[in-house]
Amino acid sequence: MNRKIFIMVFVLIPFFPLLAQDNSVIDNLLGSKEANYSDVALLVLQAAGEIQTTAKPEDAIAFLKNEKWITEKQSRKNMATVGDTCYLLMRAFKMKGGLAWSIHPCGRSALREMALRGAIYFKDKSPYRKIEGEEALNLISWMLNEQEKKEGSRG
Repeated sequence: MNRKIFIMVFVLIPFFPLLAQDNSVIDNLLGSKEANYSDVALLVLQAAGEIQTTAKPEDAIAFLKNEKWITEKQSRKNMATVGDTCYLLMRAFKMKGGLAWSIHPCGRSALREMALRGAIYFKDKSPYRKIEGEEALNLISWMLNEQEKKEGSRG
């Protein structure tokens, strides 16, 4: 019994920063075949500590425009792609990348970087493919685990 509880806690640790926020965004993502761009942006930015846990999806889009991570045209996107999600994760968590990311940070180069690090497990690695909600949450969880490992190795 104790082992099951330990395993459940270990699996849920990456989502602790997200638990303080409204569950409706997570519920929407888990139930969607195509993740909403503003929902993905909100969870990525909250997980990275860039915006408040009480923020709304509109606040996330405003943050992205203010930081010039996206253009006005991109801010009107409805559905997130794999490349969008990887790009937001790399920017929000300030990950260093290889040559392609350093020269031209975009969804394609972010996807390549994350695939090289083992975050991308699905077969269709096109940066333009619409991402499922569960895939987006798995990538956020992976990134939180990577940050935890990095901080654990320092301390």
